[in-house]
Amino acid sequence: MKRDLKSFERRCRLAEYFNNNSNVDLPRYLPDPFKKFRHPKSWTPQCGRNPVLDTYILSINKLIKESTPKRIFDNITREERQALYHLQQRTDVIIKPADKGGAVVAIKVCDYIEEGMRQLMDTNTYKPLETDPTEDLNKEIKNMVAKYRSLNLIDDTADILVHPKPRPGRFYMLPKIHKMNNPGRPIISGNDTATERLSLFVDLHLQPIVQQLPSFVKDTSHFLQIIEKLNQTYTFDVETLLATFDVTSSYTNIPHDDGLMALSEALNKRTVKKPSTNVLTNFARVILKSNNFTFNGKHYLQIQGTSMGTRMAPSYANIFMGKLEDYILASSNIKPLVWLRYIDDIFIIWNAGSRTLEQFTAFINSRSIKTPLDTTPAVRLELRRTASPGQRRTTSREEIDAMPAVREKIPRTASRNDAQPDNKPRIPGTDPGTSGNPTNHRRRLSACQKTTHDFPA
Repeated sequence: MKRDLKSFERRCRLAEYFNNNSNVDLPRYLPDPFKKFRHPKSWTPQCGRNPVLDTYILSINKLIKESTPKRIFDNITREERQALYHLQQRTDVIIKPADKGGAVVAIKVCDYIEEGMRQLMDTNTYKPLETDPTEDLNKEIKNMVAKYRSLNLIDDTADILVHPKPRPGRFYMLPKIHKMNNPGRPIISGNDTATERLSLFVDLHLQPIVQQLPSFVKDTSHFLQIIEKLNQTYTFDVETLLATFDVTSSYTNIPHDDGLMALSEALNKRTVKKPSTNVLTNFARVILKSNNFTFNGKHYLQIQGTSMGTRMAPSYANIFMGKLEDYILASSNIKPLVWLRYIDDIFIIWNAGSRTLEQFTAFINSRSIKTPLDTTPAVRLELRRTASPGQRRTTSREEIDAMPAVREKIPRTASRNDAQPDNKPRIPGTDPGTSGNPTNHRRRLSACQKTTHDFPA
């Protein structure tokens, strides 16, 4: 509490000092993504400058110190607390959050290691190493940053791009309890790695590009805004279909050369090219090709795709998918009415019939850039008749799960994967004043497909 009070006092005094000092440049009170990497400053203006502020700070300190803390009651029983303690002390299980649904999963260590080794045996994606290359990698990054700084190609941010004491990444998995055999979602923690700060630097320059992509969806609120505009713009008939496409293992399936090419093309479209495209592309290349990590005491290197743990991964995947969808939509004779995408989850509105949707799905899979695609029934978004003809109401997955008549109609191929809530954007109802009969909901969607094809030469 004392530390928090001191921090509060310092912020107040700094705000007062800079607010009344016209000879000092006002600090920019904006989030600093590199804040945790900088050496914290401790200078605080002396008291006595502003009597009103001094009185306010003294009053706040006195009020808090003299307050009686409320008694905190445990929200579980003593037996439950003891059981949790004993579970934490066990060395034969690993406790992880589930990949989707918010559950907590206890896994046998032997099963966890077996699943990890199964994934790491994929020689197209991972390569075992004899030694730890972290120090050599950090020297390479240091030399590269120093070179670009001497040529004035990057600003003084370069001073914190090199980690003083890096360590290899840590490979771990989140169990997919909603899927058969509970496979793990591979994640490589990038905290304190040699490329952590470099990845953050690149991501800062990629995010504005991602937000300008035509299909970009930021979050649930943004998605709802788009749906509302569509309801105001279009009149949908009862034959209109909804469908979702899910890119399988998109992060690890992006070839380095194709991904860097898409990145370079996107960076070249910037109005202000500083840092230069060459600098950012070279930084991204180092991040992608130097993703070393440990698992079960052994060293590995990821040789294809990007890991989910590095900061630039979502932006990198978004830009790659942006190039892929541009190619698909430009090449197809039949196009969806709406194409939206949240990283690698694609949502479309189709008004050309179910048979042509199946043809479009086959076309996507035949033109994918070495990236398999799945089509799944759209149980995430429901169509309902509303009071206004021609409009549709969006319904969240939680609402669907609460309707037994609807849940029973979910195809078996989708019920296992989609009946569980996840941490992806969800679509709450946009027209809560409307009601409908759940049994009349339509699911006119294409059959599940799963194919893999190479990008044409």
